[in-house]
Amino acid sequence: MLAGQVAVDDDGKVVAPGDPGAQAERIFEIVDGVLAAHGARFDDVLHIRTFMTDLADLPAYAAVRRRIFPGTPPPASTTVEISKLFLPGAVLEVEVTAVVRSRWGSRRLRFPGRRRGLPTAPARTTRASLRTASGSSASRPSDG
Repeated sequence: MLAGQVAVDDDGKVVAPGDPGAQAERIFEIVDGVLAAHGARFDDVLHIRTFMTDLADLPAYAAVRRRIFPGTPPPASTTVEISKLFLPGAVLEVEVTAVVRSRWGSRRLRFPGRRRGLPTAPARTTRASLRTASGSSASRPSDG
């Protein structure tokens, strides 16, 4: 998952302040580089989240996105309007989720924090496992 990316140059300054089309071009240029660095490409993108300061800018952004993702169907997407972004002049922020190919060529999902052989959740809940940090029991009955 690539966290929110805004249109910045190599010095961290906003590219084309207020211009959604130019910012979209720069954002996807950066995203392409990050994907490539991890052995992925735009075809591997599963979902795009876009945050815009004005939904009236959607046509300019959508035109760039259609060119970048010409396939059918395109990746799933969510677009929301927000009041502002953290950098003045930035009008778009994009996050992408992609499947990264392993070095053996097959697609593989990665789950941070999981280790092979370790359970992901307790097999059953007991009163002891429901104790709070202060040591008091939770107000839920034990299942055994």
